[in-house]
Amino acid sequence: MQTPWHSVVIGDSPPSKLLGPISLTDIVKYQGASGDFHPAHHDHDHARAFGFKGAFALGMMVAGRLSFLATDWLGIENLYQIKCRFLAVIWAGDTLKCSVVATNKYEKDGAKFIDVGLSAATLSGDIVTRGTATFRLRE
Repeated sequence: MQTPWHSVVIGDSPPSKLLGPISLTDIVKYQGASGDFHPAHHDHDHARAFGFKGAFALGMMVAGRLSFLATDWLGIENLYQIKCRFLAVIWAGDTLKCSVVATNKYEKDGAKFIDVGLSAATLSGDIVTRGTATFRLRE
């Protein structure tokens, strides 16, 4: 069920969701779906040879989780634009808290829009992914 525009207040958010602990299997499954089979994402030795502490997740895996959280709340059919920035490496074993919050509400050319902030952070509070999404909603 989509949320109507008039009921959203700046600061509103759906409940945060945890992602993880992210396993190597989770990473490999996402790689299969994305078609990106770079060994740094599934082979610890290969990742270490390039200076990483081990295999790491693709940022788009987390961006996908954030987009699901936002579209489950405001409706995928209403998604107008989404942008994400990857700020830190996401390691196998990490657990992330994914959050969405309404940051702006406005009308433009007769259409009603809601902007939301997206963030994923480790349980220690380090932000690994940050983004924004805009939804065009009906009354």
